[in-house]
Amino acid sequence: MRDYSDHLRHAAKLQEAVDAGRAFIDKLSAIPLRSSIRSVSTQDDQLNSILQVIYYSEDSIESILRGVSEIRNRLLSPTMRLHDELLQDIFLHCKGSLVQRRYDTYDRPVFDPMILTHVSRRWRTVALNTASLWTHITLEDGTRARYRPKSNPWHAFTPHVVGEGRQRAFLDRSKEAPLSVDLLPSPDGQQLLTEELVRIATKPSRIERLQLALYPGSDEHALQSLKMVQGTVKDLWVSRSPIGMLGTQQQTKPLNGNDVFSAHWPLLQDLKLGGVSLPSTLTTPYIRLPNIRRLRLWRLGPTTVVAFMNVLQACSGSLEELDIEYGYNMETCPSPPALSLPRLHHLALNAGLPLMSQFLPTIRAPSLLSVNLIFSGHQTITDQLSAVLSSFIRSSQIKLRIVSLVDAPRDIWKQIAEVVPNVCSIHYGRDDGRGPQNPIHDAHELENEVLQFAELEELVEHGHHTISSHRNLLSFVRNRKSLRNTGVSVKTIRRMAMYGNMPSMGTVDELKGLAELQKELADEVDEFVIGNLKWHKTMKQWMPFEGGGDWLYMPRSPRRHVH
Repeated sequence: MRDYSDHLRHAAKLQEAVDAGRAFIDKLSAIPLRSSIRSVSTQDDQLNSILQVIYYSEDSIESILRGVSEIRNRLLSPTMRLHDELLQDIFLHCKGSLVQRRYDTYDRPVFDPMILTHVSRRWRTVALNTASLWTHITLEDGTRARYRPKSNPWHAFTPHVVGEGRQRAFLDRSKEAPLSVDLLPSPDGQQLLTEELVRIATKPSRIERLQLALYPGSDEHALQSLKMVQGTVKDLWVSRSPIGMLGTQQQTKPLNGNDVFSAHWPLLQDLKLGGVSLPSTLTTPYIRLPNIRRLRLWRLGPTTVVAFMNVLQACSGSLEELDIEYGYNMETCPSPPALSLPRLHHLALNAGLPLMSQFLPTIRAPSLLSVNLIFSGHQTITDQLSAVLSSFIRSSQIKLRIVSLVDAPRDIWKQIAEVVPNVCSIHYGRDDGRGPQNPIHDAHELENEVLQFAELEELVEHGHHTISSHRNLLSFVRNRKSLRNTGVSVKTIRRMAMYGNMPSMGTVDELKGLAELQKELADEVDEFVIGNLKWHKTMKQWMPFEGGGDWLYMPRSPRRHVH
């Protein structure tokens, strides 16, 4: 026989509370309304004594009612019934997320955990006891305001750390949890924030993530900051502004790859370097990075393929994602020996053909699933680019699932299909506003294009979208479904996205027709995204979209990748 004693005691306590509550309501209802006001004073001592008793009793009743309200929330509110551990998980999920204020704005501040402490007493207690919630520290000096639009000129030279009290409160609440620190100085405030970072680094908690913004002339402070986190950091982001920015004319020896890759980083997993030069000749040997998984390099300045290979050699065994953005012409140099990247599954290369033609043939990436190439292409280089890609794919013996060739010549897609016909996701088009560059020419050529990519399920179009391009896409999706229904071995398009410019001018009928085409497209696929909005089929309206879901690879913009 089951024991229901706990339930019986709970029911008895509830009944006692119900009886006491009803009695309490009856007693309150019997109290007549009082016409006198607290601010009224009298010379009668006896009346003053009586009034003091009344005031004390009223305050006590108010306090009791507040207590009743808190107890009611704890007993009856669904959110108050959550266990503290589950509530902590929800709070940590909010940490670091972006808060979109309006659908039509890019102003998305990071969620502030201080908000959680103002909801209720219990939420405040749980939040303050969740050390990992308070680990994101932003160090910014007062002089940085000088470089902001519409800043207060009276505060331009204030030598202090902005929000110092807030940061100290975060440090106290984080206890010994690993910290994430953003160091955002002005050109004149690097030393001040470096000293603050030294103070933080002496705490028991270690710094696992560091974002470091640099200006010319502050590299010695940067090196000091890097040495402090060298043994603990897992995620490092260094962004160095070009010499001459903000009127700085001082010519200094820039922070370079030797300073970073010649040091020992035992825990480093994610590395982003911007404005950090890569010397072709090594002054000291690069030390291997045994745990690095993600590497992004951008705004590097003139360099060579040899410099890139020196970097990749240091992290070849563990690298999974590689993103390089290089905007300079590269001189032809002897090709270095081939380098194996056995775990690389995502490659993004934003550069011209000279770098691609020298860099791609030197690497072997058998596990590569996604390749994203962005460059200013021309029809005259179709054959050369196709030969480079074909050689790269065949030498690595890879089976790509995702191919992104924004700004690539249209004819390249036919040749890509010959090498990797099992592609599941295609990103195509132009990123320069000259109009869409669709691999699907028109409805008459549809069947030939469909059969080249039988596994295709995802289409992402970049460029200037028109009513004509919408109609071609709609025809493509519907005809592909028809082929599937007739027994042709092709998959249907499940996800579709559009980035770039939508028609903003035209007659009312033209814009209405465009909207109808978009709705028809949305009905034909499982997920339909335009920019940062996603069509919600059930609610029949556009909702904010920040990625996720069943997408194979979804960048938030044509030139910004999600890792």
